[in-house]
Amino acid sequence: PVVVGYLLRVSRASGGAIVEMRGWESHSGSHSPYARDWSHAGGGALLRLGAHPIGAMLWLRRGSARVTSVTAEVRSADGAPESWGSCVLRFDDGSVGVAHGSDHMLGGMQSHLTVLSPAFRFECALSPIDTLRAYAPRDGAFGGEYIMEKVDGQAGWSTPIPDEEWSSGQQSPAGNRHRHAH
Repeated sequence: PVVVGYLLRVSRASGGAIVEMRGWESHSGSHSPYARDWSHAGGGALLRLGAHPIGAMLWLRRGSARVTSVTAEVRSADGAPESWGSCVLRFDDGSVGVAHGSDHMLGGMQSHLTVLSPAFRFECALSPIDTLRAYAPRDGAFGGEYIMEKVDGQAGWSTPIPDEEWSSGQQSPAGNRHRHAH
């Protein structure tokens, strides 16, 4: 919300119209067995992961442009929900949003949004936020500390998320402080 709010203020101040948005979220696949079953999931990577950058795009365009059409393509294996999906959203002001979700990325989760205008360009790390970057030459360098969702070890570069619920927007800062005060 902070990044998108800033982007909205800059867009209004510069008079720059958003002409294109590109977003994606990827990781190594859902840990939930329900995600691999159509009767429970209702969709795969595009629904579970692509929904996040799509949500950011829609929130960013709220009140200024409406979606007029959506086209999508998905990849599925063995009748399971898709492990990769992509879609194009067309807006009534001529702008477009391209989003994809994938279960094929090792090394943690990444969610990103690029916003393009003749007046500016924004690169937004939706998750993980890059507040903290860490490098460990070997596994176990950080002891038993949690790094982030979908990271299988500690060796190499990582983006630790010290308070994942708050950092990923799943809890308000006030609610988070209250929870840790006990």
